[in-house]
Amino acid sequence: MNRHSRPTLSLLAPVLASSLVLAPAVAAPGQAAEGAAPVAPAAPACELVASPYGTPGAEPTYDLMLSGFAGGQQVRINGPERSTITLGEEGTLKIQSVPYGSYRVSYEDERTGKNKRVTCDQPSRKKPGDGQQSVKVTRVEVFVLSPTVVDCTKPQQVEFDGKITAEGRGKVAYHWTQQSDSTPVSPGTVEFSGTTKSHSILRVVKLPANPLETRVSTALHAQGMSSPVTEVRLTCAKP
Repeated sequence: MNRHSRPTLSLLAPVLASSLVLAPAVAAPGQAAEGAAPVAPAAPACELVASPYGTPGAEPTYDLMLSGFAGGQQVRINGPERSTITLGEEGTLKIQSVPYGSYRVSYEDERTGKNKRVTCDQPSRKKPGDGQQSVKVTRVEVFVLSPTVVDCTKPQQVEFDGKITAEGRGKVAYHWTQQSDSTPVSPGTVEFSGTTKSHSILRVVKLPANPLETRVSTALHAQGMSSPVTEVRLTCAKP
């Protein structure tokens, strides 16, 4: 019996060895495949910027802008104004009307677990009345651009068109909110020349494939005015 079993094992050995050699290497989750160029994440950044509007003759106001952080990152802001804040999913934040001064943002690096600190870029301090512009927002609206009957087996992109209408000249800062969360997301600035009466701002919300009905709501905010909350209900197309 042993004489017949040994040749069988010797014949199988090359087959098993070749299968081990030919098995493709699979990259671990979160790692780039061999030969692929690594994608560098955006570096966390912080900047103190002068607000484009304010009361003529009064002390200029400043906004603190954070970007490039991980979504859901908790940050500690130190400076003339201090706070601890958990960022939204986009890793950005805008804090309006903060005192002028030096600011630093501390956070824990998710990859290394080490505490890190970012020093905020700081502009030269303006004198009362410098750079104040006369612009007044008169209306903020949001319209839905995407169809509401979709193929639920595929990921979706819901597009919203935000419209800011204003009078005068100057810059207007804006941000969005999503669902019932009041955390600002996708902040930005638009500039009115005096002849420009309105600006359109596109916002795209990406959703994974979902076999069930999905609801998405958002609102646009600018210079103390807000659009009504606009809700989209996505329903699945019949096969």
